[in-house]
Amino acid sequence: MEPTNEASREAEFFRAPWDPTVWVATACAVGILLALAGILVLNAFLLFHAAQVASGLCFLGSMVTLCAVMVLSQSAVTGYRIEPDAIVVVRRRGEIRIPIDSIQSLTLIDTDALRDMRRVYGIGWIFGNSGVLSGPRWERLRVYITRRDNLVLIERRDEIPVMLSPDKPRVFVHAFHSARGTK
Repeated sequence: MEPTNEASREAEFFRAPWDPTVWVATACAVGILLALAGILVLNAFLLFHAAQVASGLCFLGSMVTLCAVMVLSQSAVTGYRIEPDAIVVVRRRGEIRIPIDSIQSLTLIDTDALRDMRRVYGIGWIFGNSGVLSGPRWERLRVYITRRDNLVLIERRDEIPVMLSPDKPRVFVHAFHSARGTK
């Protein structure tokens, strides 16, 4: 096994910066959820002496709201890493591995690729876009993206394609081919 230094590991990591849509959607959603939690806590204090059960439910509701924000934030994609055996989607909590031997090709995709796509399930533009989409171009498409440009499509054998949005897509594709030993 070859020794790896910090510089070589850093070269294999590709950030996933947020575009303005993600920033605005996340700020609005988090702001609304925090305001809701604040209103529930205020109501809990106001109802504490008059209706303790209602007060407790308000406290419980505020905790559930804050937990929802925390859970959503943990699914945020922070970047992508190319390892010798897999492409790794790095999230705040947990990683998703796409084995290199299942990958047929990597393709740079234009910015209109997501036009007319609809969400089958997942999170849309709050802390990024993760989940499965469907549309005229792809029957099913798994996405782990934080922007609508700089898109890379991963075609896989016997599985639905995956779309990523690394900050340097051309360098990402080149690093993949270098790790795989192909051109």
